[in-house]
Amino acid sequence: MSVSILDPSKLSLHILGCKVEGFSKGSFVTIARESPTFSTKRSLKGQKMVSRDRHSDYTLTFRLDNTMVANTWLHAIHKLQALYGVVFPVPIMYKDKNGQTSFFCTTGVIEEPRTDQGDSVLPTEWTVICPVSMNTVGGSGEDAFAAKTLQAISTMLSLADFSGIDLSGIQGQAQGLYNKAYNTIGGLFS
Repeated sequence: MSVSILDPSKLSLHILGCKVEGFSKGSFVTIARESPTFSTKRSLKGQKMVSRDRHSDYTLTFRLDNTMVANTWLHAIHKLQALYGVVFPVPIMYKDKNGQTSFFCTTGVIEEPRTDQGDSVLPTEWTVICPVSMNTVGGSGEDAFAAKTLQAISTMLSLADFSGIDLSGIQGQAQGLYNKAYNTIGGLFS
């Protein structure tokens, strides 16, 4: 068993190529999918069916101390997007250097934060809507071979989907291999 301590200095967030610094104490970065990947429905015949939503938006939320200079240029990007109504590419890259978690978005839409002012340093919470994203969740302990292999396959499939590469031929081949293996193994235990 591995126990790790999170080192906030190893969180790397870049927006439009600029490094974001000055995370507030507490929650540093939150990445959330807006709608579930899978949902179930009941067919007319009463059977359960599972459907997949491949194109859900993500939100990236982080809190900076209100005295940090990143607040100034993040708000300038928001104002440009809001004033001109043009969502220009604002690439976002997040990497947890403590472990394997990473997030990439080609076109983030920056929401205007609520601003709190007072006699102490308060957090400014930023939310970025990411319509086209790639998210990889990983831990910070030692990885097993199976976990590394599955993560590599998942990352490659995500990159292909993200790039618009059609993998339907490969999916058919994989289904054929599965059927052949099932028929072979299934015969051993019948």
